[in-house]
Amino acid sequence: MEGLPEGVVGLVFGPSSNTEFSFTVNPDNIPKFGEYVMAENRDGEDVLGIVKEIVNFNKLIMDESH
Repeated sequence: MEGLPEGVVGLVFGPSSNTEFSFTVNPDNIPKFGEYVMAENRDGEDVLGIVKEIVNFNKLIMDESH
């Protein structure tokens, strides 16, 4: 997720609702349980969320020796 502004925790993707949304995490700024995250809805309005659950977390580990 190169090129994201400092402080961005990720990008919202897939279906969303008033009660939940999914996002891919910026590995340089991983949120923790209980932290608040800001997102922008399709109308350009800011919405506030809180991290309550992580459904899937995959992190690529690269061997820099190759």
